Amino acid sequence: MISIDPHIPSGNILYDRTDNNGTVHLNLNREFNSFTHWFYFRVLLDKITSNHLKFSIDNAIQSAYSNGWNNYAPFASFDGLKWKRLQKGKLLGSAFNFEVDDFDKDFFLSWYLPYPIDKYKNWLTSISANGLIDVFKGNNEPDYILLGDKSKPTIVIVSRQHPGESMASYVTEGFVQSLTSNLKLTEKILDKYSIIIFPLLNISGVEKGFHRVNGEGKDLNRCWSRNDVAEINFVKNKLDNFNSIHSIIDIHGDEVSELNYVFYNDSRNTQQQLFLNSLFASNPKVISLPEQSFIKRFIKHLIRKRAILKQSGLPLSEFGRKEYKANTYTIEVSAKVTSEIGCNDIGQNILQAITSQL
Repeated sequence: MISIDPHIPSGNILYDRTDNNGTVHLNLNREFNSFTHWFYFRVLLDKITSNHLKFSIDNAIQSAYSNGWNNYAPFASFDGLKWKRLQKGKLLGSAFNFEVDDFDKDFFLSWYLPYPIDKYKNWLTSISANGLIDVFKGNNEPDYILLGDKSKPTIVIVSRQHPGESMASYVTEGFVQSLTSNLKLTEKILDKYSIIIFPLLNISGVEKGFHRVNGEGKDLNRCWSRNDVAEINFVKNKLDNFNSIHSIIDIHGDEVSELNYVFYNDSRNTQQQLFLNSLFASNPKVISLPEQSFIKRFIKHLIRKRAILKQSGLPLSEFGRKEYKANTYTIEVSAKVTSEIGCNDIGQNILQAITSQL
């Protein structure tokens, strides 16, 4: 006999039933009928009669990036701290099916390694205590980390616009760890630049266990041309205090790709190429992809899905180029192949790549 508990920090799943074959049927919570992929819940074992369970997420096909379920290996934890990938599941019809073996107590299941609010707050407290960087904790507003002189060209790091892309937090953690451990390198960077980091922009979405949107159902990375979204306005107001914005690095996760990649917009931009070449040299598991225009994406969407792709709003990368004339990079970390260590490595590689522009 088992029961499903989604009421954990960042937890999200809808229990349907357990069928006569013992398969546990679940549904993704389709947040505002929008993008959905994230699940995170606890399995409570009232009585252990078997150490093998089957799970079916019956509406997985309704995910915006449903191809991501093909041969995907979700995560399990038996203590809520250490996580391991399960065997790859299968997308069969509309459902994603996977199995869990070798358990003898309650356990947790998650689409990707969770990075909920309590873990984030503990991390923020720990880096605040070392005194090496300035951490500004928001009062019902996003937190931010500040280093250097605001009069110098500023490098902006934005993470977790999409709350379910938890790999972005592990990348940011690696970046900050590198900042605080490589002090000579950090001092060298701060001689020329200042740095501002928004380590978890979409707090309300993370709290509610959403995948793509904030607590009001808004996709932050399609709202940068708007003036009615609190998180976006907060970032804009902070950036207005800097003399100039040199670069914006926006960290995301990809549900489908088996590669980590960086979107960039101008192959003729020497500074961009220096940054990218340095990043790829330090981490061969990251590749570059030119950012596609809306027209190209429109045509591809029409061919693949036979549907009209609508312009859904301005992302940070495009807004940063137009508003601040900044170099912009959108880093997409693969959910399928990247581990916690791999994410931390990418964060450290980003810091190394910044030095290429000194």
